[in-house]
Amino acid sequence: MPFQIGMSKTATKWARLAGRACLLLAAIALPVSLFADGGFYTQTKHGSPTLGVQRDLAQPQGDCTQCHTSHGTNPQDFGLWVANDDNLCFTCHATEAGTYSGQTAYSQSGHSVSTVTFNQRPVGLCVQCHNPHGAGDSRGMFPKLTAQLEEKNCYTCHGSSLRPQGAQDIETPSRQRYGHAVANFERLHNDAAEFGSIGGRPNQFLSGASRHVECADCHNTHTGKTAPRLARSSNIGELMLGTWGVRPVFSGTAWIAPSSYVTERFQSTSTELESYLCFKCHSDYAWGNQAPYTADGMLESNNALEFNPNNPAYHNVTGQPELSVPSEDFVFGTASPPAYINQWGPNSAMACSDCHAGDPSTGDVQGSHGSMFSFLLKKRFKAQAGAIDNTGATGTQSDACFDCHDWNTYGQGGTGTATNFRKDTGNLHSLAGHAQAGCFQCHSAVPHGFKRKHMIVYVTDGAPYYQSDPINYTLQKGGIQAYSHQDGGAYTVNSCKAGCHDAHQTATPVNPLP
Repeated sequence: MPFQIGMSKTATKWARLAGRACLLLAAIALPVSLFADGGFYTQTKHGSPTLGVQRDLAQPQGDCTQCHTSHGTNPQDFGLWVANDDNLCFTCHATEAGTYSGQTAYSQSGHSVSTVTFNQRPVGLCVQCHNPHGAGDSRGMFPKLTAQLEEKNCYTCHGSSLRPQGAQDIETPSRQRYGHAVANFERLHNDAAEFGSIGGRPNQFLSGASRHVECADCHNTHTGKTAPRLARSSNIGELMLGTWGVRPVFSGTAWIAPSSYVTERFQSTSTELESYLCFKCHSDYAWGNQAPYTADGMLESNNALEFNPNNPAYHNVTGQPELSVPSEDFVFGTASPPAYINQWGPNSAMACSDCHAGDPSTGDVQGSHGSMFSFLLKKRFKAQAGAIDNTGATGTQSDACFDCHDWNTYGQGGTGTATNFRKDTGNLHSLAGHAQAGCFQCHSAVPHGFKRKHMIVYVTDGAPYYQSDPINYTLQKGGIQAYSHQDGGAYTVNSCKAGCHDAHQTATPVNPLP
């Protein structure tokens, strides 16, 4: 029956004090509603008469007496038969089951090893997140015996208000205009079904009306640890251990989607890549031929196709050896790469979260939770990047591209010369007409990877890859129609057929790229 605490008007002072003490202990140990504490017990596996707890064979299976002794004959909290700590849970939950990796793995997790306390109990205590009696609302019991539903359970410690020492506020960035809006979905996540789904694309549990995002899609609270991902690496960080992603299998042909995907549970930071986690939702593995829309109302592109390592150009999120990455970006005749900053190079290994991460307002929060900038980028990303910004003043050096690419070489007004796009020794990026164009005028506006060297984009490629700069380059001038790569920097006006060359171009490029 529901857990109730009553008190008559004739109760003694001792009874009143004892009742208050019980309430206090309950609040400390299990920060959930009293209604939830008992109203759902018979629906839980703990309370099932056929599958429930059976420590004592002399008592009915799933009965309260399997954990509690009558009338508090043991000197433990709540009349439990042993001390109220994780060892009580490990009596039954020592081995791996579903997303729970077992006692050994959990004991090494970031939550378990934390020395911080919350509600006057260790932060890693199982009952900080789980209610062993079951909890729920008018829609039913919460899955996995969580004390609250989905992200609300996580926000108990990672919310915007009171938090344990060292816990990051994840709630605030997740509510940004662009981000993983975990609060927009309820009761759709099913790890076992999603991971176990086989057959053709799409994954029925990650597409259509079932498409969703929850904290548990990216994090396994029983396995994840605290060490961040290594810089200039494609591998996952310890925070992703225990979750899963999909490894794309490519046929060897450029600019095609993977021939298949392999699901992989993340067990090691040295073998699993962060992009596998992203491909789980942002590729045709999830949505097949029915791409969803972004927060800006644009159809999503197939990230796995764009990062195909057979493409002529791509950002290296799939951990390719640097020597195998297309190297046209090396300055002809030198051994030095062109103008990169912050220790980046043209073929550096990287991860999706190097670009898609919280903006400066989120402080030091790690990961791709949310941002004020479109596409969940950590900095602004507009068609004017490299030229002038929307105010008409030079200032785009703070845009996302220039976290790695040297604005002094590629931006308007820059004087650097270390680039393969040049005529003799002159940097053609800084040529007057070119300098007034944003990066998107010539390069793919989805800069994951593309079917041409240097991610050169044609007008005929259309959205989302070609997006003209409406401020500096009118549609009458247009973009590139055909282009020939020139080793050695021997570029002329005839190397590129484009609207801006109409007045002085005398020939179309030889062997234009497709």
